[in-house]
Amino acid sequence: MRKDKLSRQSLYNFHSLLGILTGLVMILIGFSGSLAVFNDEVEWVFNPEIRVSSEGSLVSIDSIVSTLENSTDDGSSFQLTFPPGERWAYTAIGRMQGNPVNILVNSKNGEITESVVREGYTWGVSFWVRQFHVRLLMGYWGRAFVGIFGVLLLVSCVTGVLIYRNWLKSLFQLRLGFRKRVAYMDLHKVIGIWSLLFNVVIAISGAVLGLENLYRRIERDWFPEANVRAIEMQQQASWVDESSEFFGENLPVSKLIGLAKDHYSEFEVTQINFPDSDSGDPVVIRGDHPGALIAKSQSRVTIDPKSGRILSSSDAREIKVSSKLYNTLDPLHFGYFGRDFGSFVKYLVKILWAFLGLAPGVLAITGSIMWWMRRKRVIQSKQLKKGLPHKNDDGLVLSTNINNGWNSWVLSLIPFLIIAYILQARVWLGDWSFSLNLVQQLLVKPISLSIVAFPITYWLYSFTSRLRRQTIGREGGFWWGGMAGGLFGLWYLILTSLFN
Repeated sequence: MRKDKLSRQSLYNFHSLLGILTGLVMILIGFSGSLAVFNDEVEWVFNPEIRVSSEGSLVSIDSIVSTLENSTDDGSSFQLTFPPGERWAYTAIGRMQGNPVNILVNSKNGEITESVVREGYTWGVSFWVRQFHVRLLMGYWGRAFVGIFGVLLLVSCVTGVLIYRNWLKSLFQLRLGFRKRVAYMDLHKVIGIWSLLFNVVIAISGAVLGLENLYRRIERDWFPEANVRAIEMQQQASWVDESSEFFGENLPVSKLIGLAKDHYSEFEVTQINFPDSDSGDPVVIRGDHPGALIAKSQSRVTIDPKSGRILSSSDAREIKVSSKLYNTLDPLHFGYFGRDFGSFVKYLVKILWAFLGLAPGVLAITGSIMWWMRRKRVIQSKQLKKGLPHKNDDGLVLSTNINNGWNSWVLSLIPFLIIAYILQARVWLGDWSFSLNLVQQLLVKPISLSIVAFPITYWLYSFTSRLRRQTIGREGGFWWGGMAGGLFGLWYLILTSLFN
């Protein structure tokens, strides 16, 4: 009996610590994910250039492509993405004067309405929100960090279920009229139970999608023979034909699209990749199949633009099971799988996903409050034993010694923050100006890495906690705070130095 109690207590401590360490990032990821569910709607609201008048008729796709060919660098490749509706502009990625640009083309008159240099995460509000959710605006490593947070969310779900084993009794138990601690506990359990399945799906899909690139890098660096085989397969699949029938003018794009639709029934074109004119590479037409729980633009038809011959094709509905399962992760994660079942189902799923997407953040907040209330009771008990000032269960007066400890903790961090800023701004980035990159290096990366390096973070937490327990109510709180702050400051400086 005692062993079981200790086991549950250990699980509770681990669950609480995990929530505290990951809470802030989970709030940010969850909130940005809820916004990313309404990706198209956000872009429609914040970018008026993407809107097209309801009057007039659509111009031909050939006219759109001709505009892009005449506007981008001569003979350069570009990617054209089809609009989700008639009142939306076409979007394209190409090059103008040697710079990569995002281009908007009006679907009614065929004119370019906007061209923005593609730099960092500045292209569109919805793009910024999605990139913040997917990679915390930190590129390759940011995506890996988010994937690890997905793993930690899954661990949190499992430990939560193991702690609250009689969860069926808590499905509707919400005692808001009771004491604060009871109310927060019930709220935490109810939200956790009702959002459990969603959190598990989000955790698994987020972990796989986030860690995919890391897995591929490990495979590339550690298993070069597999990488060689992949390159060989790609080379075998590439199209090379030097016969005379493949020389001459390219066929109209509308003709190529017609050939792709003839090849696949109910094929909805979403994207076309045009190669460099002098490369001899084929045109790749990507699209979707209605009713399929598959990520966007996963089916493709590769066509020679001169002869119209279909060189290769891939139906996302008929690929191997493992790849098919992988392709379901994106629509499940972002909640756009309802798009093929009418507007009502589409927005019902989006609203539900956006609402449930806030659950990890709310759980982190309520869990942290519960943890703090529990810590207050522990500290209060110690204060009573030592004859220190205290309040009732809903409040606490900390000793001057403890307050001094936390003040010295903050003060001791300042030198490390200054050193980190100087190193990042002057030595590694070479610029004193305040920038998004500087924020990433000084704040986002260290916080993410601290959480990712969970064993080290846990050791630091345990070490400083032991110091605190030894100094509470005694002389030395100020020095404890300084030592703990210096330890964390050193850890922070190491992280900002190694991952710049």
